[in-house]
Amino acid sequence: VETLRKDFEAHRSRMQADLADVRNSFYEQRQKVQGLELQMDVKLNSSMNEFRTMHSQMIGSMDSLTSRVEDAVSKMDSNLKAFSDRLEAIDTVVQTKVIHAGR
Repeated sequence: VETLRKDFEAHRSRMQADLADVRNSFYEQRQKVQGLELQMDVKLNSSMNEFRTMHSQMIGSMDSLTSRVEDAVSKMDSNLKAFSDRLEAIDTVVQTKVIHAGR
């Protein structure tokens, strides 16, 4: 009986040691995973910040381009109005000369 008890105690002691090794290994692996998660979070945040910066720059460029196009369209509109006014004035002069020439 004493031998069985000693064998049982030795077996129990080995099982506890194995369990402790498994537990320690689990905690080490969990810490590694947590470290990798942290690295991924940092990289993701960095990528998102980079994306936000590029997006802001793109919006700024588009706003600038829109403003320049609007300015160009406005100038073209003014030039067309001035040209139309000049044509109207020329037409009036020509009609006046035609009327005077007809008399």
